[in-house]
Amino acid sequence: HCERQVIFETVFTLCDNQFVRCDLFPNRWWQVIHGSGVGIKHSGETCDMAYYVRVERELVAERVLEEHCIHKYWRLKDDILVLASDPRKFDAWLEKVKCASGYFELKDPEYGRNVAYLDLDLGISDQRFWSKPRVKSSELDVPVLSESSCHAPGILKAWPLALLSRRFSLCMSDADRN
Repeated sequence: HCERQVIFETVFTLCDNQFVRCDLFPNRWWQVIHGSGVGIKHSGETCDMAYYVRVERELVAERVLEEHCIHKYWRLKDDILVLASDPRKFDAWLEKVKCASGYFELKDPEYGRNVAYLDLDLGISDQRFWSKPRVKSSELDVPVLSESSCHAPGILKAWPLALLSRRFSLCMSDADRN
């Protein structure tokens, strides 16, 4: 019980003491009043923990997924992919998730044999999965990481090659890499 209290107090201390600044006003700081500020180091982890406690601990248990004909559940931060075989049972499960999620805003799901997830287009054809990297128009027109960002110089230099390498790692075939 003591560990839970320490974690609780730590998270609330972090959330109550968040400050952000903007490059346009370098000498000004603003305190985050509601939620957790985007870009603050602990924001993602805090939200992950909260979503797990509110939703996943109960509704992503193996027995619950099996009961609703959900074969796979993947989540990376705020992106979720669910592979299910019974649309009616999936919809019933999704309603439970929406009720449990409380203040987390969930978008309506994409249904079908082809979906977009993270940087991938995913699909099923001839009883096989396929994946192909998605090219977003914003990636083609805008630099990925601003040189005025607060990232370390090594990150700024390595970013373009890392992005290309990541995109290649998402390809299932040589044809997709071209």
